[in-house]
Amino acid sequence: MNFIFLKKASKKQGNIYQQVGEPKRVIDYIKRQAMDRASGKDIRIYQMQDWLIGKYDASIDALIRIYSRIHNFYFVRQLGEIGVQSLTEFLSYGYLAIRLAYGKMEIPEFVFAVGVIKAFSNYLSTLLQKLQEQLNHGEDVNALFDRIGRLEEKKAE
Repeated sequence: MNFIFLKKASKKQGNIYQQVGEPKRVIDYIKRQAMDRASGKDIRIYQMQDWLIGKYDASIDALIRIYSRIHNFYFVRQLGEIGVQSLTEFLSYGYLAIRLAYGKMEIPEFVFAVGVIKAFSNYLSTLLQKLQEQLNHGEDVNALFDRIGRLEEKKAE
């Protein structure tokens, strides 16, 4: 289930992340213009400070909205993961408690089984988290290779 939630969150992030380009371009442009001596003179002469600050603030707000949407998708993914994990543990513990109540299990067996379930749950959660990190690094490396390939194609032209 974790992979399903992760796949959906990653797909949504990819779709939303494409919207980051425009606000970043505006922010970079304003930063370059603000640092350039000739542009700074024009900004002062034509009193464009308020307009540029407004554009800059609007772009920052757009980036915050985009990144918060991405964060929300990952939050929902994590919430789903916790919900599934809690449900499976609840069912497992409930089954063990019923077996204990009907005398089909001794208390030491119950304690041992609870420990095994908790340890396996923690191990599986850590394993999935490490696998997720590796998948994220793989996507970064693939994006880097794609970019290098495009740059080499431009040089060949």
